[in-house]
Amino acid sequence: MAESLFREGLYEGAAFHLQQSAEKALKALLIRLGLESRTHSCVHMEKILNAKGLNTSGILKDCKKLDGHYILSRYPNGVGGPPRDFYNAEIVEELRECLKRIEEFVRSTI
Repeated sequence: MAESLFREGLYEGAAFHLQQSAEKALKALLIRLGLESRTHSCVHMEKILNAKGLNTSGILKDCKKLDGHYILSRYPNGVGGPPRDFYNAEIVEELRECLKRIEEFVRSTI
């Protein structure tokens, strides 16, 4: 979905779905490890994984970056106007890289 929205220039939607992808990847890892988290926060899940002894320092910054877009990309009162006015290809490219690192972490851990 993120890629389709990106191609259409709907950058705010792409940002939201990139955060969702990271969230689902981390939830999959938690489930694989017999853990659970009922949150949308990648940062919260990173803390759980870290507390279980996994070295998550390489993804913490990415989790923080992506989590910032869970609400801001969808609600005008989050950014001070329509989210589409605040998002561009450069922001989405940066978020893609964050997701890529999180996915690599999850794959290497599973």
